[in-house]
Amino acid sequence: MVCYASGLPDSQEVHVSQKDVYAAFGRYLLRFAFNVE
Repeated sequence: MVCYASGLPDSQEVHVSQKDVYAAFGRYLLRFAFNVE
């Protein structure tokens, strides 16, 4: 799921982006949950 999200062919860069993607996704979910209330 993260592989195509990052769009980077280099596995090392994908692993680095993986953390950023999950962190950004987590913040997005929290923001969305609070906005729903």
